[in-house]
Amino acid sequence: MPKEQYMCQLCANHGVFNQPKKGHKQKCPHRHCPCSLCALNTKRRALDQIERQLKNGTSNLPMVPTAVTNKIDVTDFASLTTTISASRIPEANHMEYGKLLNSI
Repeated sequence: MPKEQYMCQLCANHGVFNQPKKGHKQKCPHRHCPCSLCALNTKRRALDQIERQLKNGTSNLPMVPTAVTNKIDVTDFASLTTTISASRIPEANHMEYGKLLNSI
């Protein structure tokens, strides 16, 4: 039995359902499409990436700018690390994951 081939979801959004994904990324005509269906795919990919980073503990997520104040004493390393860790996006649970979804 042959392996299942993955098809390009961006092309599928635009009615082309038989476009294999492998080797297609650079030449996809819908690669930078701003339509709502393609935007939904882009959002899902971003969330999947964030979820993988949180799961693996290799989170390089940007700090939330509202959580960091301008008055940080850089000589006090304890308060600096507390501020940085508090400003990261917390681990995904069902409540926080929904908030994260709405913020993207």
